[in-house]
Amino acid sequence: MYATSMFNIIKLAQEPRPLLVGERLNVTGSLAARRCVLNEDVDGLIEIGRKQIEQGSHMLDINLGNNEGVDELELMQKVCSRLQSEVDAPLVIDSDDHKVVRSIVERCAGLPVINSISLETGRLTENLQTMSDYGCAAVAMCADDRGIAKSAEDKYELALKILDKSSEYNIAPEQILFDPSVFTLFGGDDDTIKNSAIETLNAIKLIKSNTSAYTWLGLSNISFGLDLPARKVLNSVFLYHALQYGLDAAILNIAHITPYANIPHAELVLAENLIFNKTKDAAADYVAHFESKDAPREQTVQEEVQWLKLPSGD
Repeated sequence: MYATSMFNIIKLAQEPRPLLVGERLNVTGSLAARRCVLNEDVDGLIEIGRKQIEQGSHMLDINLGNNEGVDELELMQKVCSRLQSEVDAPLVIDSDDHKVVRSIVERCAGLPVINSISLETGRLTENLQTMSDYGCAAVAMCADDRGIAKSAEDKYELALKILDKSSEYNIAPEQILFDPSVFTLFGGDDDTIKNSAIETLNAIKLIKSNTSAYTWLGLSNISFGLDLPARKVLNSVFLYHALQYGLDAAILNIAHITPYANIPHAELVLAENLIFNKTKDAAADYVAHFESKDAPREQTVQEEVQWLKLPSGD
């Protein structure tokens, strides 16, 4: 399976993994994108997209909704049209409104990816029809009306239900990238939070071992709430392990990744204690470490991309 722009074809199965999707054209997570939208600065949005491709992203996620007083459909049409002609990368159409999704897919010169479908009411059948009509792929959240599944087994069960429903529309498993959704590890002290990374990794393994679908992660969710130096280390260590479990695609900001080989051993241990819930106070220990040290040297974009293109070790 692949996605295309006007001039380029990108395979979802990158060798070496992962497929890199730029996350910064998303108003829910990028202050720069939100500022551009509020100021009606389309040129600024195009520049954000162009920079991510220059840094090494294969595709661009674009989410311009949830802005009071902004017509999402009109803005998405305008920005996606500009991106197609000025930035050589396939688009990931990220919207909760299936009408917006279909309108953009219809107008795309290439074959985009939809972000996202799920078993939540209003998030499945309309987008499955668009996938069937145009042959595009979609990110599928392991969620239903009860919310995002928490255990690996529940995530996998919802993935199978989505595959079953998709087959009714003659959609192949290879058209779906399942997102098992990791929660921030700093959202509380209960076991659901502490084990979120482990359950997500195991869900990736279950999906990859038992289906021909792809897997996808919103990488930065795991470190939400931390300062940038701490986020860069945790994101990088989690990405490394996710690749070992079979991850195919990651939506991320390459500039916020630290090369795995450059992470000091002490920080690697702290991050893995946190990811795999090895110690009772892993979250507190991780935060305390970064609060007690100076910010590390910033890596260059070239160093970051070089690490991301190394074989994952499987």
